Parts: sequence; C-alpha cells; structure tokens
Amino acid sequence: MKLAQKAIQNNIDILEKAKTIALNDRHVLSDPVSSDDPVSPKYTLVIVLAVMLGGMLGIVVVFVREMMRKVLCTSQEAENKTGLTVFAEVASAEELKTTPEYREGFKVLRTNLLYQLENAANNRAMICSPSPVIEQDHVIIQLASELAEAGKKVLLLDADLRQDKMFKHFDTAGEHGLAENQLFPTITRQYP
Repeated sequence: MKLAQKAIQNNIDILEKAKTIALNDRHVLSDPVSSDDPVSPKYTLVIVLAVMLGGMLGIVVVFVREMMRKVLCTSQEAENKTGLTVFAEVASAEELKTTPEYREGFKVLRTNLLYQLENAANNRAMICSPSPVIEQDHVIIQLASELAEAGKKVLLLDADLRQDKMFKHFDTAGEHGLAENQLFPTITRQYP
C-alpha cells in the first residue's frame, strides 16, 4: 500500500515539475547530492596502471623492433635466407683472440674452404658478416694467413672504398686506395 502511495506521489511530483518547466524557462530538476567522502585521485590505482601500461608498451616496442631487425643471428638462419653454405662460425676477435679455440675456428674454416674449392669451377671465395659491427677484415686477414701457411697463393684485396682498415693491420701507409689505383694506374706503391 505504501509502495503504491509512493509511486503516485512520485508521479505527482513529476507532473508538477513538468508544469513548472512549461511555465518557466529555468528550472531545478533535483537538488544536488554530495558525498561525505572527499574526491581525490586514487594514487595506488594510478601508479599500478601506469606501471602496467608502461611495461606493456615497452614489451610491444621490443617485439616490433625485433621483427623489423634484418640481422641474421645463426648460421642456420643465414643458410635458409641466402641458400649459401656456411663453412664455419668464428667468434668475435675481442672475446677469444688469445684462446686456442679462436685459432682452431680459422683452421676449420680453411679446411672446409679448401675442400669446397677443390671441386669448384673457380677458386674465388667471398667472406661476409651478418652485421657491420663484426670485423670481417680481421677474419679475412686471419684466413689469408692460414691459407698462406698452408702453401696456397693468396691475393687479399680491400675493396672498401669508404674505410680502408687493411693498412692498419699491415703497418703500411694508406696513401692511395683501390679507386686511385683504378683511376690512375701509373701510381706505384712501395711496400716494405
């Protein structure tokens, strides 16, 4: 019974408010209700959400950069992408320069290279690395010395026109490079 009376009273209030709205341009629909608790940011929630979103964003950035990277990481990956055979993997010169495994890696490379070149149509080999950070000039010089020790004829040609690093390894002055010798063949160089 009380519920029905309350509903009827609520309808009467709504009709009275509608009547006052129709008569006036301005009206108050209901009185403001304020909470007893002060309104303030929830610092713990904000910090937790910021840490979670920052971590997720960092993970997404790492995955996107890894997907966009064009560096070959393993020899199997290099063989699959290029279709060429990897004869040996040589560790970085700075890490293992003094260990016997470092020298042994070059001997394995020399042996595999000589075996493959026996049946090849020509006796040329190209040495490359998966990234510009790795010093392939040191690898090439070490391989050339291994081949020379095995009694093979070796022609070591530095065709890098921007950075001539081979001069530093052989303690010679790099006055003229490959481009100068090709353009001006009359220039002769005396090596010690």
